[in-house]
Amino acid sequence: MKEHVLIVEDEYVLANDLRLLLEQAGYRVCAIEDTIAGARKAVLQHRPSWVLLDILLQDDAMGTDLAAFLTEQNVGFIYISASTDQRILEIAKQTQPDGFLVKPVRERDLLMMLDIARNKHKQHLEVASQRELSVQHQLQQLVENNFRLEQALTLMPSIFQALVPFDFMGYELLFPGTHLTKGNNFVRVGFNEYQLAGKQELVTMLGKGRTLQRQSLQPSVASHIYNHTAFSRLAKKDGLELALHERFDINACLQYVISLGKIDVVLTFYSKRPDAYMARHLSLLDSVRKGLTALFNKIQAANGSFATGSKKAPELTAASSRFEGLLGKSPRLLHVLDEIETVANTPVSVLVLGESGTGKELVARNIHQLSSRQGRPFVVVNCANLPAELIESELFGHEKGAFTGAYDKRTGKFEQADSGTLFLDEIGEMPLALQGKLLRVLQEKELEHVGGNNVVKVDVRIIAATNKHLEKEVAEGRFRLDLFFRLNVFPLTLPALRERKEDIPLLSTAFLEQAASRMGRLPAPTLSTDAIRKLKAYQWPGNIRELENLMERLVIKCRNPLITETDLPELKNKPLPGDGPDQTLSGKEAEYIISVLKKCNGKIFGNGGAAEILGLPPSTLTSRIKKLGIKKDLYFKG
Repeated sequence: MKEHVLIVEDEYVLANDLRLLLEQAGYRVCAIEDTIAGARKAVLQHRPSWVLLDILLQDDAMGTDLAAFLTEQNVGFIYISASTDQRILEIAKQTQPDGFLVKPVRERDLLMMLDIARNKHKQHLEVASQRELSVQHQLQQLVENNFRLEQALTLMPSIFQALVPFDFMGYELLFPGTHLTKGNNFVRVGFNEYQLAGKQELVTMLGKGRTLQRQSLQPSVASHIYNHTAFSRLAKKDGLELALHERFDINACLQYVISLGKIDVVLTFYSKRPDAYMARHLSLLDSVRKGLTALFNKIQAANGSFATGSKKAPELTAASSRFEGLLGKSPRLLHVLDEIETVANTPVSVLVLGESGTGKELVARNIHQLSSRQGRPFVVVNCANLPAELIESELFGHEKGAFTGAYDKRTGKFEQADSGTLFLDEIGEMPLALQGKLLRVLQEKELEHVGGNNVVKVDVRIIAATNKHLEKEVAEGRFRLDLFFRLNVFPLTLPALRERKEDIPLLSTAFLEQAASRMGRLPAPTLSTDAIRKLKAYQWPGNIRELENLMERLVIKCRNPLITETDLPELKNKPLPGDGPDQTLSGKEAEYIISVLKKCNGKIFGNGGAAEILGLPPSTLTSRIKKLGIKKDLYFKG
């Protein structure tokens, strides 16, 4: 069956050229539209397999504005742009497209990107389908097994976490014609660790005298997302959202309503991340609505307990036993652990992003160990450490006599990792000339040895990592756009240590104990309160690796059982050149962001906003503003 393609392009000549190329390749072009409104109608009418979507349309319209609708409709889309400017790539990246083409579009590039997009879209669907089936099974177990309510409440939050990420969650049963409600709340305190809070516990937790009515509670609205400024408006009123924002730094919420006939159940999910919720979360909830309805019907009917039996609820897995070496309970790390668990047991390619020293290889190993390939090889290739002339041989192998010095036949890393996982570390350092050959192997799942003619089939799961900004590398011509989209199926961004400082005491203690054990100097020294305070104040440019090295040095140098602030003289945040002695990197960054915000009169999002000028995703800028303590009155004139 021919795949149907909708073209959304306001340049008629280019749109017609695309139509001809597609039809010659066996696709069917169902329509050509030049406006967002026209594209919406065409999608609903023709149900295309793909949409080729121009980013900059007439009358300053942005093709990116159609992305959420296409995701809702489960239609794959590929952007078309005349530029690979970093700003354009950043805007496009936020909407998670299946591909990106640069004008003028060549036939080869178009067909290859459609092939990449098809594979990527399929893999996304596999992840969503696996998650949906897992949650449906868990809901069914919860309904059919003889659990008491208190036992079920220990299992419910982890099930919901797999659907919609949250730091705080509540459910309420609303009884018509009365002000009576029943419900519970869950506060996330670790991986698969939640604190249950009924109404009274919630009052104690958030402070007596607070108004704890949910401003987002709208049972007449089936579902709603409050991100960014929408949540800020909720938090301006005295209610639960304001209390959660002040107590737990909550910045977004999602509401979902389930009807049980005469009773409505309102599920509300809250997150610290201001851009946490998307249409796909509502779609996931819709996909398991039947199971959710059965669960809450049982909760409502039981009026306090599921059954009189005492069937024991399954034990939840702690992060320490589930993830090797990934220590901490900060929200940013917990988000990474959730993503690892989601993607691990799938065939999906993963791109691990983050600064040097954040633990990218450790994350890759955990993904492998939690996958169905765990008993097969995990092979590491550091693309930055190999001479350019040897990388091809290292990856694909070579025949005897293929080049000077090739005295024997060599098996490459792809074949060594067959049936297992290949970790391509520092992928951003791979020479441009070799990137095309790597793309071909990833697409075709076969290779040829250097100096050979025989085709070798390989079954390898790819995890790539880089500390580089790949969109910038693409924009500046150092990284192939098609390879970027082939690798960037499931991006996973690791936080810098300065973004998860609440984990520093736990990490420091673990590193001290490990180093003391290796050196035979047990018991390990401990950190004083002032030492921990100094560790948290430091910016950690070398991230976790720098912290681990410091703890090892302290075990070697310190002879006292207690490490104090005086043992840490090297921990000084260095000022930038030309700054005064007290002007730290954070201070300089805050000063620059404030100056840009002043020029934009406080505008963060959209055209001419501060995020666009700074070349940052709006969510990242919002997070930095909050973290740096930049108050609105410093930049907004009103």
